[in-house]
Amino acid sequence: MATTIQRMFDDFGALADEHEEFTDSDVREAVHRTLTRYFVWGMMDEALPVSYGMRTAEGDARIRGIIAEFLRGVSQSAPPAGKPRLAMLQDARVRASNGMQYDELFGHRDEPLPLAPLPAHMYTTPRYDDEKQ
Repeated sequence: MATTIQRMFDDFGALADEHEEFTDSDVREAVHRTLTRYFVWGMMDEALPVSYGMRTAEGDARIRGIIAEFLRGVSQSAPPAGKPRLAMLQDARVRASNGMQYDELFGHRDEPLPLAPLPAHMYTTPRYDDEKQ
């Protein structure tokens, strides 16, 4: 499980190096909310969101892919849902290969967010700035 978490951190760190908006508050919040619903609360059988607030379709697709790969890697070996899983994500000893910690990648919470549906807009493909008019 530690290897799977490390891989996710490394992938998010690489994405942050390539796309500065990854560390914007709205993107980090979308990633945190998604990890909370799907990993922390164990709702892994639901379809993942397609929109995380990135400026490009490629950026949103990469976030979705990183989270999907992470969920596939932890689905069988995860501890009980709730705070134990949040603690795994918020382990200050884990750093992305670029040095970033969890709070820079997806924020911090003392307690898991309540289990609630994600906003509908996260399941709708947005219009990106780079698309032709």
